[in-house]
Amino acid sequence: MSESADPHPSGRDPLPGRTTPTWEMELLISGATVFSLLQAPGLMDEVYYAIAPGLSSEYRTLATLPYLYLMTACLALIATFLAHLCVRGYWVALVGLGSVYPKGVDWERLRWGPGFVAALRRRTPALADTIERYDNRASQVFGFGVGLTFLSIGITLAVVIAASVAVAIHELSGDAVHADTILLALIGLIFGPYLLLYFADALMRNHPERHPRLQRWIEGALTRLLRVPFISGSNYPLLLFASHVGGRRGSALMTIALIALIGVSALRMESGRDPWQPDGYALLPRDDKDGHTLDPRRYADQRERLGSLLPAVHIASERIGGDWLRVYIPFHPSPDSEALLRLCPALSESDPPAPDAVLACLPQRFRLTLDGQPPATVPDFVFARDPGSRLRGVVAMIDIRDLPRGRHELGLIHGDVREDGGEPASPPLRIPFWR
Repeated sequence: MSESADPHPSGRDPLPGRTTPTWEMELLISGATVFSLLQAPGLMDEVYYAIAPGLSSEYRTLATLPYLYLMTACLALIATFLAHLCVRGYWVALVGLGSVYPKGVDWERLRWGPGFVAALRRRTPALADTIERYDNRASQVFGFGVGLTFLSIGITLAVVIAASVAVAIHELSGDAVHADTILLALIGLIFGPYLLLYFADALMRNHPERHPRLQRWIEGALTRLLRVPFISGSNYPLLLFASHVGGRRGSALMTIALIALIGVSALRMESGRDPWQPDGYALLPRDDKDGHTLDPRRYADQRERLGSLLPAVHIASERIGGDWLRVYIPFHPSPDSEALLRLCPALSESDPPAPDAVLACLPQRFRLTLDGQPPATVPDFVFARDPGSRLRGVVAMIDIRDLPRGRHELGLIHGDVREDGGEPASPPLRIPFWR
C-alpha cells in the first residue's frame, strides 16, 4: 500500500492550524482599498467645494452634513485598512520568524540582567499564542472597521433622505420655513425615537417583569427600527464584535471611533482662517487682512500651488504690470444678495433684475480703495467665474496707469446699509502689491 503524499512542500512549514482562513483575502482587500481610496478624500473635496460655496447659507448646511458623514465613512475605511495592514504585517513577521526559530525565544542566550530577563519571561506568552493573538486581532480590526464604515454610510443615507425632504418642504412652503430648521427636525424624528427607546430599554434591563406590557411595546418598536441602516444592532460585524467585547464596551468603542472620525472630517475642511498653531512666531501677525502679510490665497499665480479650494478675493500677482488691476471677488449668495437688495431696493422690482442694474449696484457693496483712497476712476465691474473653482463672482477692473512705482495696497470694504455709515464694523481687506 502506497504512502499518502505529504500535503506540505518539502522544507516549508505550514501555517498555524488555527489561522484565520480569510487572511489572504483580508490582505488583498486592505491593500487594494487603501491605495484606491487615498485619492477619494481629495475628489470629494473638489466636488463639495465646487458646489457648496455657491449655495445659500441654509442649503449649504444640507450639503455639508452628507459630505461630512460620507467623508467619515471614507476615512473609516482608510484608517481601518491601514491599521489592518500593520497588524497583519506584524502577524506575518511572527509567522516567518516562527518558521526560522520554531522554539521561540531562546532565553538562555540573552546576556541581559537576570531580573530583567525573569520579568520579561513572565510577561511574554509562547510564540504560538502570540501568533494566534495577532491573527485574531487583525481580523477584529478588519471586521470592526468594515462595520463602522457601513454604519457611517447608513447615517449618510438617512441624512441625505432627510435633506431631500427638507428641500422639498422648503420649496413647497414658498421659503416660509428654513430648510436647515426642517432638516434638524427631521433628524430628530429619525434618530430621536431610537435613542429614547434604547435608553428606556436599558433602564428596564434588570427588571423587565415589572412592566411587561411596556417591555413588549418597546421590543416591537425596536424590531421595526432595526430595519433602519444606521442602527448598530442591524450591522452584523459590529453586533458580533460588541457581543464578544461587551455591550457597553463595544458601544463605547463605536461611539468614540465615530466621533473621532467625524471630528477629523470636520477639522480637515478648509476654513477662511488659519487654525491655531503652537509655533514660535509670536511677533509675526496671523491676520492676513491687515496688509502686512503676503497671503498666497490673494494672488492668482500662487493659488494653484497652494491647492486651496475655497474662493477668495485675489488679484493677478504680487507684482502688477500694465494699466489695469484685475480684482476677482467671489459672490456669496446669501449675504451678498441680501445686501444688494437692501442697498438697491429697485433690484427687487423685477425677477430676475436686469444685469446692468446689478452691475451698477456692485460698487456700493464692494467698495474698493487704492492706498486707502477711492480709485481716481470708478472701477468697471463685470460678472465672471473663477477659473480654478468655476464658482461665480465678479471682477473689478481698476485703472492704475497713473499709479507710481513702488508698494501699494488694495482695500475692500463690504458695504451694507444696516451698518452706520454704510460700512461694517469689521476691518477692510488689504492686499499689498507692487508696480
